Amino acid sequence: IDSMVDMMNVEHPIKILRKLKKQPNVVVLHRGVDEETYNRDKPIPYVQINKVRASYDVLIAIAGGDTIREVQRAVFNDANIVIVWKEFYQRSAQTSQIAEEFLRVIK
Repeated sequence: IDSMVDMMNVEHPIKILRKLKKQPNVVVLHRGVDEETYNRDKPIPYVQINKVRASYDVLIAIAGGDTIREVQRAVFNDANIVIVWKEFYQRSAQTSQIAEEFLRVIK
């Protein structure tokens, strides 16, 4: 992977992608943490997955959701990569156990 573009809080990622001379390998569709905290009505941009995929040969990553349900929705909607952090960003003795349990549940 040579390049990734993070579309955090970008409503129309296709418009941005059209302007690029070279397409990235990965497009990250991303709801920011502030959106999650202060604007709960703003959804994770799952609907953009198929819109981007229909126009570009790129991997699609989803960021901005950390619950098991949100991760399952990303996988169901055909995201190639799901980025999580809240459960994992603090190092602890249980980090690997949390990650293994998380992966087991979402599969």
